[in-house]
Amino acid sequence: MLLAVMIAATTALTLGLVLRGVTDQPYAQTRAAAAGPDVVATAFPGQSGPPAGRAGLAAVAPVARAPGVVARSGPYPVAFPVLRANGHTDAVLAEGRGTAPVPVDQPKLTEGTWERDGGIVVERSFADALGIHAGARVTLDGRPSVWPG
Repeated sequence: MLLAVMIAATTALTLGLVLRGVTDQPYAQTRAAAAGPDVVATAFPGQSGPPAGRAGLAAVAPVARAPGVVARSGPYPVAFPVLRANGHTDAVLAEGRGTAPVPVDQPKLTEGTWERDGGIVVERSFADALGIHAGARVTLDGRPSVWPG
């Protein structure tokens, strides 16, 4: 039993030393790479119904003018389509974006190109889970889309 505890402790210490720097401040690393936000204000509708309209946007607008806010992007329209790819079917949160870069919350591409007509950008770990890659054809609510390659 003592030997098992010593091996476990040694393994944990070795992993800690090997991963030092890789796992240090993952939020800060992601935030720096994507110009990520510290606050996200949303105007999602209640349980069901149409997307939030002007009243919802007006309710969150003061956040953009709050003291200490140095940059913002959006608002972005959102939808909840069903994505189908490689035999997988998943409900997703889709966010409408333009083609121009934004100062805050700009996704960092690791494969493919930024948006184009009929194209989508898929978060990397989600794409990995679905087995899709740049150039893959998927559907959103039955409408064909392609992850730009």
